[in-house]
Amino acid sequence: MTTTIRVTTAARYRGLAVTVFGDMAGGLLAVAGYGTADEVPIAAIAVKRRAGQRVYCVSGRGTWTASVAAAAAEAVKAREARDHRSI
Repeated sequence: MTTTIRVTTAARYRGLAVTVFGDMAGGLLAVAGYGTADEVPIAAIAVKRRAGQRVYCVSGRGTWTASVAAAAAEAVKAREARDHRSI
């Protein structure tokens, strides 16, 4: 069974709202400005079940959270850290 989601969160990257979308079994993608000409991919997000509920982890991070919104905020932090290192 495939379960897809698309959630626009309160997280923002460069002023653009971050949307998390994808398939719960295959993984999610956080994108700032989803559906606009300014779209920016932020991070991949892994999904798994723990104690009967879904938990989310941003690629490259070790912290799991039960909230898609928290995962989106963590994705922004990770992306901003990468941006800062590349300057």
